[in-house]
Amino acid sequence: MTTAETRYEYGPRAKRGYAGMSPPQIAVLLVAAFVAVAVLNVVGGIVGLPLAVGVGALGGLLTFTRHAGLALPEWLPVLWQRARGQRRWVHPGPSASSDAERRSAWPKALGNVASRGGELTPYLWDGAPVGLLDVTAPAAFTLASSHTRTAATSGFAATLAGLAEAGGLVEAASWTVRVSPADADALDSWAAHNTDTTAHPALAASYAALLAEAGPVGQHHTHTLAVRLRNGRETTYAKRLAGGLGPLVAREVERLAVQLGDAGVKATPITGAARDRVVSHLDLFGVPSPDLPVIGFADEWDCVRVDGSLFRVLWVEDMPRVPVAADFLAPLLLGCRAPRIVTLIARPVPADAAVSTAERQAGGAEADAELLARHGVRLSAARRRALDASQAREAELTGGHALIRYVALVAISAPDKATLADATAEVIAAGAKARLRLRVLYGRQGAALAAVLPLARKVSK
Repeated sequence: MTTAETRYEYGPRAKRGYAGMSPPQIAVLLVAAFVAVAVLNVVGGIVGLPLAVGVGALGGLLTFTRHAGLALPEWLPVLWQRARGQRRWVHPGPSASSDAERRSAWPKALGNVASRGGELTPYLWDGAPVGLLDVTAPAAFTLASSHTRTAATSGFAATLAGLAEAGGLVEAASWTVRVSPADADALDSWAAHNTDTTAHPALAASYAALLAEAGPVGQHHTHTLAVRLRNGRETTYAKRLAGGLGPLVAREVERLAVQLGDAGVKATPITGAARDRVVSHLDLFGVPSPDLPVIGFADEWDCVRVDGSLFRVLWVEDMPRVPVAADFLAPLLLGCRAPRIVTLIARPVPADAAVSTAERQAGGAEADAELLARHGVRLSAARRRALDASQAREAELTGGHALIRYVALVAISAPDKATLADATAEVIAAGAKARLRLRVLYGRQGAALAAVLPLARKVSK
């Protein structure tokens, strides 16, 4: 007897604002209305009326015209942050005053990553304490049985839900998959050195035929789980009880490793080489030097140049809207040749804040629907689905479920812009197979690449 595999469905992405408009859109619309009224009062007459109408029409055009997924007013914060951010950086090299300064030199646009805690209890400091785990699965997820996949997915979901409990110290967690080119003959070499052809010749021949049929191994996947602790009174008090921040980070990381182990996922804390693990994500074609991890950095409009490699970061704008299996990300993780980094950042929301947020969003969606119906405006299918999703979310949180806010990013690496364009098209096509909508984060590539690193950083739109 076979059982149907559990399938999962994602609701519409929650949108902040009022009546479907973001705060920058509302601000531009109000300014246009104010200017139109002022023109009508100052100029007046036959001349003032068309001028006021023109100003209002121009304000509406600026408010609702969209480019690259954003309304025109929403580009103002992007341009402001880009103007204030670091665009170019070059390693000081021999001019550094000491070897420690030369090794710790790092572009500010990628954050301030430092190793602390000494040799006994090392951890990373990135504005908050961060611990890393190396994650390996006992078997290929896509080849496992449906029961195994469902159990692993449910166990991971329960682990994330536990982070949202009151009094928890974990602010965010991120799962990062580094996909880099591998030695095509690595599996054949391993089999040749670890297979005794004399003991079971038929079995060895069958395994060799299976490897030959599968083809060469072209990719190497490295999974890293990052845990970021909160900066607050609870962490300060727990630090005193644990004997320091290093032992506290080690305790939280080990606790998460045990919970993942119960779900069938092997997670090992990364201690001594945690910073090197983070830096390795900036060179998908080799191993960066620990003395000079980054030599040059340039933040361009649609990509980031780190030494001799180009990176382009895509945002997963929409998750699947139809029921999908637990391995729906297989086309993105396994079906591309481009070197890439896939990161999922999950931020648990405290229960009280989650309930109040869900009630406010459900109330706003209902008020918008009533307002549109009152004025005879048809309620679109997207608005109806968003209304149903907000009401369902409110009911689930009232029933005791946890709220996890998540952001998914994909960084593609290539040696030149032509190859980068081809790799971007390939990844977007693979995302479409996984029913994901991917969008290039124009103007925010530096901040997006910093968020892709396994540090569980906060991501803002």
